[in-house]
Amino acid sequence: MSQPISLDTAAQPSGTQAKLRDQLESLRIQMLEVSEQLNALSLPAKLPPEILLEIFLTHAARVQKNQLDRVLSDGKRVGKVSSYYQWIHVAHVCRRWREVALSCIEFKAYHVFETWTVPYYTLFWGVDTRALDDIPHSIVYHQNTTDRCQRCVPRSLSELGLDHIDEFLPRIKHLAIIIEDDEGTQALWESLGVAAETLESLRIGLRGSSWVYHTKEFESRFTIPDRLFTSCTPRLRTLTMSYVSFSWSNTLLCSSLQHLEITGHPGHEPTTDMATFIATLSRLTSLETLVMDCAPVIGQPFGFVAYLQRLRLLQLSTTLDQAAMLVAHLHLPPFTTITIRFSKQTHHISLEALSSFSQSLSRLTKDTPLRSMSWNVPPRGMALFVGLSESHRPSSIRAWTNTKVDLEQLWAPRSDVYPRLTIAEETDAIVPALLPFLRLPALTALQIIGPIPSNEEWSRKFVGAPNVSLLQVVGRVGYRLGRSLSTNILPPDAQTSTGVGAASSVAMPHLRAIRYFQVRFPPPRAPSDFRKLCASKSAEYCCDSAEFVDGRWGPRGIDLQDLVRGLRMRRTLGADPIERVEFLECAHMKLSHMEPLLREDLTVVFDGVSLAEKSS
Repeated sequence: MSQPISLDTAAQPSGTQAKLRDQLESLRIQMLEVSEQLNALSLPAKLPPEILLEIFLTHAARVQKNQLDRVLSDGKRVGKVSSYYQWIHVAHVCRRWREVALSCIEFKAYHVFETWTVPYYTLFWGVDTRALDDIPHSIVYHQNTTDRCQRCVPRSLSELGLDHIDEFLPRIKHLAIIIEDDEGTQALWESLGVAAETLESLRIGLRGSSWVYHTKEFESRFTIPDRLFTSCTPRLRTLTMSYVSFSWSNTLLCSSLQHLEITGHPGHEPTTDMATFIATLSRLTSLETLVMDCAPVIGQPFGFVAYLQRLRLLQLSTTLDQAAMLVAHLHLPPFTTITIRFSKQTHHISLEALSSFSQSLSRLTKDTPLRSMSWNVPPRGMALFVGLSESHRPSSIRAWTNTKVDLEQLWAPRSDVYPRLTIAEETDAIVPALLPFLRLPALTALQIIGPIPSNEEWSRKFVGAPNVSLLQVVGRVGYRLGRSLSTNILPPDAQTSTGVGAASSVAMPHLRAIRYFQVRFPPPRAPSDFRKLCASKSAEYCCDSAEFVDGRWGPRGIDLQDLVRGLRMRRTLGADPIERVEFLECAHMKLSHMEPLLREDLTVVFDGVSLAEKSS
């Protein structure tokens, strides 16, 4: 009787099957060889090692900075950081990239001291520092909590990390300190009590429980000592402080600083007055970047100013009163990019503050007058609840001094040409109130991004810009443009004092060209159809119907009859005639829409095609 065959025993392949499998394996090896040869001929693989190393180091610096930004961007967040070594992914692209990346000794001089990355014995032990003696080090010290068993972690993170920081300190180039747990903070400050002659960038920030408890009652626990590194940081170029407390007499605020970024804590009210802050800035003669969201209190009046002749970027987030005081006491070069974001006002906006702020801005832009501006108006009413893009949400103005740059490049959402002046706010109160105070005699190009209700006379806000020759409108602001452009903005006796010509009482009397950009014509549907679709799943039609659902927008698209009436009224009031009207990416256009405009003596262009030429 034959024995049963075990089910666990694999059947032996036949001779033919074995040959086919050998052939398949041979083909797989050939494919790998061909693939390696093909990769070797690609442009990235043909780059010389020294160029690849420069690319890798640039990439690593960017990824490391972005990682730190993410870790500190939400101070309330507590938990494990995914990885501080994401930049090493360049070694996963191909074999050659891996060989070049792992041969870079600068990568080995990047150290992270924190609980969750890898077991402590792998991270801290067995580091041969002799090969790295001549290499500048980058260190991230993340003082976070741990729930590991004490038998597995016989020494605390602070003890392990601080031992190596002491060892590397004479050669540290970049140092980032993240305090998530208060335990060991005092020992940290003490370990940083020696000279740091090679330190070029320092970042200190709070996270987790340290961020939550950093209020006025507990600020002493998270205050940077005034004489850190024994006041010896001769090469310090970049200083970033996030939520930690410090005094303006801190020796880290030294004359070698080029980039200073300060993020305050919402629970901590700064006690330093503006005079002390301005006095500190006057000592930072090499400063190129100043970023702050926590300006000091105004305090007593003072008369001196800070001369920052190298400053390229001034970025502030504060109140109107503090911004007016700060800008009034800064002397900046003509190339400085100024960005100010106003926080929510807790009190009424005073005309004195608006006037003072506008005078300071006029003084800053006197030598380099503003020539192009874009005003972004936030949505209102029903339009606030429909699917508008983020670019329409903030209330802001951007202004440029450029004269030879293409306007389309300036007005692009992500333009590479930085504005000379940017003013934004969380609400919609300061920017519209500020516009009439600005004197813009050199402004020649203006863009307005809606929506603005058709019955709002926004043109009155540009009394101080009489020389605008090109107006571009985006969104619902272009629906009834004629009414806005023909509004009487001033009584006759007030025209001379404002710079507006006596023969004209309309805004922008020298306007020559109007450009409609992404402003639609009335769509071929009745309003009742849209109201039905609002309750359906069609979000596109719901968004399109927002202007008449709100009840304030007037027509459902461009009203060219209104535009023609406005152009004729402007000529009657003494303004220069409009010579060109252009439409770009304007949906739902029909030739019947254009008939009122085509009868006028001007040039009409639709998406680059001329529909009518002005008669000679």
